[in-house]
Amino acid sequence: MVLHAWHAYQQGYRSIIIHATDTDVVVLAIAMASKMNGCAMWLAFGHEKNFRHIAAHTISTHIGPERSWGLLFLHAVSGCDTVSAISGSGKKTVWDIWSSKPNLGKVFIHLSHAPAEVTNDDMDNIERSFVVLYSRTSSLKKVNEASKQLFAQGNRKLENIPPTKEALRQHKKRAVFQAGHIWGQSQIANQELPLLSDWGWEKNADDVWHPF
Repeated sequence: MVLHAWHAYQQGYRSIIIHATDTDVVVLAIAMASKMNGCAMWLAFGHEKNFRHIAAHTISTHIGPERSWGLLFLHAVSGCDTVSAISGSGKKTVWDIWSSKPNLGKVFIHLSHAPAEVTNDDMDNIERSFVVLYSRTSSLKKVNEASKQLFAQGNRKLENIPPTKEALRQHKKRAVFQAGHIWGQSQIANQELPLLSDWGWEKNADDVWHPF
């Protein structure tokens, strides 16, 4: 859908509407609207009583072009079809943390642009954000330390304790693959994608890909 919308824009159309019922398409439309200057990108979203029109171009203008593109990683890392969700934290919570931390915003934008690798600085910022997601008052910067502290308190279920650093690293890779390499290249008809095995996936004995 986004590829066709981009093609229409290149052909000179300046008012485009996409009919969708999936949040992924909303996020993609907002991101793509940031690159379609002078174009009204509308979404006919939902159905029956929940049907409404969403002005993706207005949202994109309001939050700015860079943050609009950074939504791709935010949406992926907080849970989508191919990346697991964060227990106990929805997308609004992730948005609030992103909005309050300028460095994290730069990371999200960078990781939405199909990076060749994820740097140590990227990982450090994401670690800190996950600590805050699971414990708003924690001053710790590392998820392993936060996991140990919250586990020792003995009043939390396992799903409410941050993942280990290595588990988070793989989660982050899958989010980057989806957000940066697939969604980030949604205006390209024949995408050249990196190896799944380099981005948090592996094949099982039945030759089927699953999260590493």
